[in-house]
Formats: sequence, C-alpha cells, structure tokens
Amino acid sequence: MKHPFTHNNHTTSLFTWTSAMSCWSWSLPAGKAYSCPAEHVGPNSICSSCYAQQGNYLFRNVRDSQQTRFDFLREDTDRCFSLITEYINRDNLTHFRVHDSGDFHSLPMIHRWISVVRSCPSTLFWFPTRTYLFPNWLPALRSLHRQPNACVRPSALNFGDEPPAIDGLGHGTVSMNQSLPHIRNCPKTIVGGSCADHDCRTCWHDTDYVNYLPHGHALTAKERAVRLTIGATR
Repeated sequence: MKHPFTHNNHTTSLFTWTSAMSCWSWSLPAGKAYSCPAEHVGPNSICSSCYAQQGNYLFRNVRDSQQTRFDFLREDTDRCFSLITEYINRDNLTHFRVHDSGDFHSLPMIHRWISVVRSCPSTLFWFPTRTYLFPNWLPALRSLHRQPNACVRPSALNFGDEPPAIDGLGHGTVSMNQSLPHIRNCPKTIVGGSCADHDCRTCWHDTDYVNYLPHGHALTAKERAVRLTIGATR
C-alpha cells in the first residue's frame, strides 16, 4: 500500500489512484448525508446521476475506505492533513485531484486545503465544487483559487446548463450533449482513455470552460438503494 494510514483499527490508503485522470486523488463518500453539503438533486440535476454513487464506488472495499478516510478527516484533522502534505511532497506528485468523490464538507476544510496547497508548491491541485452556492464560503474558495498552483472550478447544477461564472473562481464545468465554441469538450469523455492518453491537463489550469459529456443515467431512489445494497455485500 503506497499511502497507508490507520484509523479506528482499519488500515487503508489515504489516496486513490484514478486511472481515468492519471493521478492520485482525495476521495470521500459522496452525498448530502456525507461530504456533499451542496448536493443538488432534481429531475435534470447532475448530482442525480452522480458517478461517485454508481459503479465501482459501490463496492464494499471502496466504501469502507472512503468512510475510514472521512472519519479520520473529522476525528483527527491535524494528523490527516499532516499526512496528506507529507505524502504529496514525498512522492513529488505533479497533479492532484481533490474530491474525485465528495466535496468540501465544511468551511474549515477549505482553509485546511489552502495550507496544503501552500505547502506543496510543486503540485498542481484541481478542486471541482458546488459549495460556491454558500455565499459565506466564497471568500475562502476565492483565496484557495488565488494560489498559483490551485484551480477551483464551480460545477454546473443541471445537465445542459451554461458553465457557472463565479467571480474570483476558475472557469466552470458543465455536462451537455453538444459542442459550444466557448467550451472545451473533455476528450476522454468522447473517445475514452485517460487524461494522460490525450496529453490533457486542462482541468488543472484555469484556461477554458470544460464540458464532460453526460454518461450513465439519473438513478431513481429505488435504483440507488439496490446499488448500495449490492455494493455493501461484495
């Protein structure tokens, strides 16, 4: 195990290797009851077909690791962020995705990540978020985005929405079944592969709005319950 930690007698990896993005990431349990206070659920909402609540994310080992990570984050915050910083610097990580699953679950977490970003100046950090919906969180999000090695991208709420334009944050991201001249389509959502396969690191640089073509489908409450049950038993 490359980035181990132990909490409540459970040893697992602090980071997750996300092959589609060709980088290590920070992954927490998704959903409003967990680490997504700004979850937006509705008939056409992107959160209603959240990839982090489908597929491999529902396997028991993945869910257990995410929950242990989340508990560690909340119950031993200083130690958690100390290890995050130590591992990123130790391995000279060039790119890091914060929240391939989940989001900032509280305002103090944004300030904690500002400290990490400042302590890891050689690493580029990408933060997608919907917590821009909370006006009192915006000053901290803007401070995070001002760091030269951080990109905070506001995520659209619904399929087909124009990219959110939030003063002081990066270019927003969307999910729509069309091409628009002012929005860059994510190549791996079109033809598959990974960020490395396409030599693309746009999401870590505040240069373009980005469209992730829709994939999967909106889950009904019944489907989500069934998938969670299946995932918990494997």
